[in-house]
Amino acid sequence: MPYLNYILIFIATAMFCFIVLLLVMRYLHEKFELTHYKSYDRLQRFIAPLKLLQKQIFVTLITACAMFILQLAFGVEKMRIAVPVSTGFAVLSCFLTYLYYLRKLWKRKDIFESQILDFAMGITS
Repeated sequence: MPYLNYILIFIATAMFCFIVLLLVMRYLHEKFELTHYKSYDRLQRFIAPLKLLQKQIFVTLITACAMFILQLAFGVEKMRIAVPVSTGFAVLSCFLTYLYYLRKLWKRKDIFESQILDFAMGITS
């Protein structure tokens, strides 16, 4: 019988998190359509800004939860330590996701420029 309670609590928590994430994504989608962020202009042809934002949010949430669970598993019981460390890793993962796609864009740009140079040299010779 106690397992049934745990299952019900888990399902209720999962549904609550799903609904909150759904509402946050809809709000961010509306906000993203109304405002124009110049930092995403460079990446717009490579990845849609809304998709990048969704990936950043999900990576941030997964990293925060994983770090929090790891800290609890390794015996960190003070929340004054666990919460800021988890938050710090979450923020870092958000920036790393953006930098990952920015790096892919830079590589793609370098490859394009080298191919254009090879093409121009081939035409002139």
